[in-house]
Amino acid sequence: MPKLITRENIYPHLLEKQFTYIEKTALDAAFNPNWWAEWSIPQDKHDEFKKYFIALNKKIFKCNKTKALKNFDWFMKFHGLTIKN
Repeated sequence: MPKLITRENIYPHLLEKQFTYIEKTALDAAFNPNWWAEWSIPQDKHDEFKKYFIALNKKIFKCNKTKALKNFDWFMKFHGLTIKN
């Protein structure tokens, strides 16, 4: 049964979700201190993650799309994977 996503656990959930798009896990990241610099995500997978992130953010924080986009930009700046060209 999936764990309920709340304000308290949304960040680790989103980080783990982002890793699933490149077939990695948070445990993989724990063993690779340079994951942020070494791993990247294809543009199409990034777009899928962005849609998921915005929808979930709007639902959990009860905010509009503009605020959800700002949250996405913050997340990507500090914790997001770089996009493959």
